[in-house]
Amino acid sequence: MTRRVVALWAIATLIGTFGCNEVETPDSPNVFLITVDTLRADRLGAYGSGRALTPGLDRLAAESVVFENAYAPVPYTVPSVSGLLTGRHPFVTGVMGNFDIVPDAVPTLAERLREAGWRTGAVVSNFALRRTSGFNRGFDAYDDQFTQLELNREHPERTAQKTREAALAVFDELKREDVVPVFLWAHFQDPHGPYTPPEYYRDALVEEARSAADGRRSLPMSRTVSGIGGIPDYQQLGDEREVGFYRGSYDAEVAFVDAEISALLEGLQSRGALDNAIVVFASDHGEGLGEDDYWFAHGETLGEPVVRIPLMIRAPGRKSERRRDTASLLDVKPTLLSLLGITMTSSEGRDLFSRSAAEPALVLSTLVGSNPARYALVTGDEKYVVLSSSTGIVERLHRLPDDSTDLSHEQPGRLDELRREFQKIRGTLGRAFKSQRQTVSEVERERLRALGYIEDQ
Repeated sequence: MTRRVVALWAIATLIGTFGCNEVETPDSPNVFLITVDTLRADRLGAYGSGRALTPGLDRLAAESVVFENAYAPVPYTVPSVSGLLTGRHPFVTGVMGNFDIVPDAVPTLAERLREAGWRTGAVVSNFALRRTSGFNRGFDAYDDQFTQLELNREHPERTAQKTREAALAVFDELKREDVVPVFLWAHFQDPHGPYTPPEYYRDALVEEARSAADGRRSLPMSRTVSGIGGIPDYQQLGDEREVGFYRGSYDAEVAFVDAEISALLEGLQSRGALDNAIVVFASDHGEGLGEDDYWFAHGETLGEPVVRIPLMIRAPGRKSERRRDTASLLDVKPTLLSLLGITMTSSEGRDLFSRSAAEPALVLSTLVGSNPARYALVTGDEKYVVLSSSTGIVERLHRLPDDSTDLSHEQPGRLDELRREFQKIRGTLGRAFKSQRQTVSEVERERLRALGYIEDQ
């Protein structure tokens, strides 16, 4: 670690904005990035749930800056995580689907931190994030070992308990010298479907979900990965067809992963690793649980349950608070580098703790994940949505957080304004890097399809 980096970290800690307290100059901090696959924001108590599913994450939120209106740029894993780790929009990097690779010319968060003196490690539990995706660049240790098989199909996975154990093992491997800071990224697969939590989590929550007005509704079984109008094939568990069974099972997965994240943080605390550490928590996207007849899936819509995500940052000397300005996964890299006094190069994201960083209008997209193609512009409490297909273009206007009501016919003038703003911003997001495709075997392609990823996503 250079003296310059340590000095810049001290300055950033002392003069940070948005309620920073003065603290003693810490050593260069450990940085922990914890991400969860397919986690809706509304399941966390910190985001309004009163169901006590996430006591561990709620404790973390109480110590963090919580961004109430944070979004994933894309509602599926590889493009979304690429935005998180690079700060670049998938339109720019060309990471348009789950078979693409982060371009070599786009520096990742891990590469920047390793260059600045951090030892870097990652543990991933989604098969789509295996090292052939390019996310391993910049990591001294990249654990993508999938030692388990999903219960109803022959494809690899790693559940939350094993992910937590592996993350602590990687940290112990990296922390050979106390003076060397560690950057650790842990990505938990739960609650991605199929929803197979431990039974002691599922039983009570399924009964609760069945008591809802539509909890006993029986859904048709789909023969595809699409969740439109029925249960997608990769989610189907035996002969179960009730809404309540699947919703309750999803909630049980959330409770299970919360407990394991709590255990991870406790393990790091017992090692003295959380003192003066930065902790970032986020999900890569959400999940449809029946809204707009979209069931137990993601990737095909830009509805709030699918693209609105939890995002919280705990940093030394920074007061906990709640922020209502619009944020994005693209903001994580520039914010972290700024906190650490490391220069950020090009980014479509912003430093969330900078007074000069204006609140952006965010462009979201399903990329190749749907037909028709869907795009959205989120600005303040409005969402402009475009559906584009060979038969024409359909536009919608929503007042957030309710995106079930289309206001486009009531506010044609505002629709025109947002259309022009969307076209202007979209025009700036031209592809700057050549897309790189993974070499994917037929076995690997089938495993990704079994995870619910449509061909070429």
